[in-house]
Amino acid sequence: VAVGEATLKLKVTIDRPNMEIPVDTSDPFARAEEISDEGKDQAKMEEAIPFYKLVTRLHPRHSDAQKRMAFYYNTKGDFNLAYEHFKSAIEDSRHKVDPYLYLGGSQSSHRAGDYPTCISYAQKAFTYWQMFAKGEKAERRNDARYLEALCYHDDHFKGEHDNRSCDDTEGSLKKVRYKWDTFADDAGADARDA
Repeated sequence: VAVGEATLKLKVTIDRPNMEIPVDTSDPFARAEEISDEGKDQAKMEEAIPFYKLVTRLHPRHSDAQKRMAFYYNTKGDFNLAYEHFKSAIEDSRHKVDPYLYLGGSQSSHRAGDYPTCISYAQKAFTYWQMFAKGEKAERRNDARYLEALCYHDDHFKGEHDNRSCDDTEGSLKKVRYKWDTFADDAGADARDA
């Protein structure tokens, strides 16, 4: 059966004549996972994407497929599409504490220009930082702080008020400075020098 770019193979078994024929349709998500597990390179992911797309078309709330699509589009630089998939994946309660998902969502929402969401996702990634892999906890935590600071900065200077100067009467510039200082304190001397 061909659906879009993905093709599913049907397995037909006949026990006896004049009986119902059970049809086992391969699970497109399982097929996508099988392909992507064969090799973690970009070519294998490209091959698996049509199956993930099929899953998200048939089951828009399939959060694991949404998650795979989000990270795929994030690495491809299609941040608007990545952002949509991250939002869908995060809506699923099973992923509410996944710091990688929030970090990716923060990056893509920043690039898509949704600064409030970026800040919220970065804060959640930081909240669940202890769940990052052991060797990368500090690095990923700094990534979350950096994105949060960057979003406060961009929200202030690039938001609805493109010509905003450093003369800040609303106090939001203090927030920008505070967030950059917080990031620098977390990241250490290297960040302060930069």
